[in-house]
Amino acid sequence: MQLYGTRVTITQPILTEQMDTRTWKERLFTRPFRPLMARKKVSVFIDPLKDGEIINSAYGIYMNAKTWNDCQSSLINTDKG
Repeated sequence: MQLYGTRVTITQPILTEQMDTRTWKERLFTRPFRPLMARKKVSVFIDPLKDGEIINSAYGIYMNAKTWNDCQSSLINTDKG
């Protein structure tokens, strides 16, 4: 993708694992029975760049998908007005 002749790269979300707490019902009624295990691993997608964060480098511009959509919509609105 290009924005006024500058190459734009959209960063993809990264799959990571987080530790999450288990409820008392989950601790008692799941198999295998491990009531003392208070945490579990959960897979979560995380954006490497925050919303609105843009990185400008010699090779182009890096941003996430939400920022790209916001830039496009704001450029379309300014072109109409």
